[in-house]
Amino acid sequence: MLSIMLASILFAEANNVNCFKPLLPTSVLENVNVFLEVSDTITIQNRGIIYALSIDGMIHQPREDSFVRIVLEDSNGHDYLVMESDRYRNDTTFFQLSDYCEETNQLDGIVPLRLKCYVMNATLQISGIHYSSGIPLRGLASHGELEMSKRDQVNDIIDRINAYNNRHNKLWIAGATPISQMSFSDKVKLFGGNAGSNFCNIEYYSGGIFEFSGSDYANDRDNTPFIDEYDWTYRHGKNWMTSVRNQGSTPYCTAFAVAAGLEAMRNLYFNITDTTHLSVQELACCAEYNSQYLDGKKSIDVDSALVYSRDVGVMPESNYPFDKEALQLCMSDQIQPDDRFKISDYTSTDGMSILSDSIIKRLLIDNGPIVSWIYASMHNMSDSIFNHAMLLVGYGKIEEGMKIKNLHPHLPQSTPVIQAGDPRIGMTYWKFKNSWGNSTSNGYVNDLYDGYMYILTDTLSTFHKLYSIQTPILSELLTDEDVVCEDLDGDGLFNWGIGPKPVHCPAWSSDESDGDDSDREKGHMDEYGYCEILSANNPVYQYIYNDTTLVVPESRSCYLGVMRGVTATFQAQQTFEDGMELLLDNGAILVLDGTVISGNSIRPYTGSKIVLNNGAKIFRPFEVPLGVELIINSGAIE
Repeated sequence: MLSIMLASILFAEANNVNCFKPLLPTSVLENVNVFLEVSDTITIQNRGIIYALSIDGMIHQPREDSFVRIVLEDSNGHDYLVMESDRYRNDTTFFQLSDYCEETNQLDGIVPLRLKCYVMNATLQISGIHYSSGIPLRGLASHGELEMSKRDQVNDIIDRINAYNNRHNKLWIAGATPISQMSFSDKVKLFGGNAGSNFCNIEYYSGGIFEFSGSDYANDRDNTPFIDEYDWTYRHGKNWMTSVRNQGSTPYCTAFAVAAGLEAMRNLYFNITDTTHLSVQELACCAEYNSQYLDGKKSIDVDSALVYSRDVGVMPESNYPFDKEALQLCMSDQIQPDDRFKISDYTSTDGMSILSDSIIKRLLIDNGPIVSWIYASMHNMSDSIFNHAMLLVGYGKIEEGMKIKNLHPHLPQSTPVIQAGDPRIGMTYWKFKNSWGNSTSNGYVNDLYDGYMYILTDTLSTFHKLYSIQTPILSELLTDEDVVCEDLDGDGLFNWGIGPKPVHCPAWSSDESDGDDSDREKGHMDEYGYCEILSANNPVYQYIYNDTTLVVPESRSCYLGVMRGVTATFQAQQTFEDGMELLLDNGAILVLDGTVISGNSIRPYTGSKIVLNNGAKIFRPFEVPLGVELIINSGAIE
């Protein structure tokens, strides 16, 4: 039946066939005829030492979520990728294999044990197995030749994925990334899965909005009342994240995600943009709860890292640097850190029966960036998953006319635009800070990846668990007195990050923070992320943050605030237009030195001080409020 079907179907092979051929001469094992509709193994013991392996056969992959992978396992339990296929890599119903191999194009003299064949929504027919049992006279391929072969394979796969994405209007771009260059076994460790885990080609993600294979968007419109976009990489005109880091092939994604979350929450709690990284190595080596070892390297779950962050705290990266090459014993008790940051506690969505868009958006807006455990499963097949922890920093909404290039300004001009009638219109996409480095930190000159990943998913079960870090954030050096309270846009509303209003905010400031401190026409933010629109002629506020002497007369059409602990000396007349005022915070000092000012322009708050020198005058009406100190050395109130 299969041969009859093939007669009327055009076969597909890799574009660059040579890069998927053995680098050594091979022979063929005879009488191989294996047909698989489900995952199974093929024993190939008693073959002695081999130096290459390839296969002949045919794959039937009728669906977008069809998936086939063949892995060679040697006698030491090490895995090598022989081949992998899906519709993204080979956009055809039938894919022909002829002397085909990927990582097994040259081996370091291994003893083969078996072929592990993973088949999902597909069929696999193997008709021949080629192998090399000796080293040719010319010798093995050099390290440089192997690297070139790997690069050619990666580039060929990238071309085919992008061709599929273009044909089928996918919203993401494939490119050469640090992860795409990794060995298969390192990818398995990175994703925390097994040899059958379907990575869904996410290791090639370079930009745009990633979509999982076989997604069905029929019932996933965003009907929440929340604002369409929210992003902690640009709130109040600032990026609250530290720079993106690279976990390499280590299974430390949880430690990186938690460190990134603590760094972001430190910045948001103290309202600062500190670029200092915290120690991933401390989290990876010292968080003992529920830890496990993967090929000699410890992997911890998110709870373990957060419990350590709460009970012990995390020191700066410079005190305890990341070592991706080896597992170390916990050394934190032997280090005197520059500082140590603790979280107050954390909450998780573990145990929630329903996880909705609204719940996630509420957590993100109210509590800040969320440590997210991503668990991708296709059609409930447990051997077709990958696991990865990242930091959720924002979201957006798919809209008609939206240009994917706008998410990543460095993407090519030809990237997709959402057309009318697109089934994804109205869906939410999620933005994550990842730990796979970026083109700058990894040297991939053709890499488009900036370290952030946008994901569109048809099911919220992709979010296996979400963890919100609770404030206050505790530091050995910083206290709540160091929380910055500021009005950068001059609308009279102050921002103090995430947390309660600090006691040192100006006395005249509202108890509700500014919803967007980069836009003076946006005021308080409601529970759904929308900011009230202030009047276009709303008066601008200016502030004196340091001791200042004004020696030039000026007519002011704005409020002028003298901040706590600051002395403002007026040696020239300052005239305030109708309705505008001079605001004196608790602890502020106004010195009038031989000049005059209208009393109805001054609004002093309890704890402030006014000093008149050299015949200075305050014209009535003016009453000294209770708790305000007035000192007349030379002058008068008239």
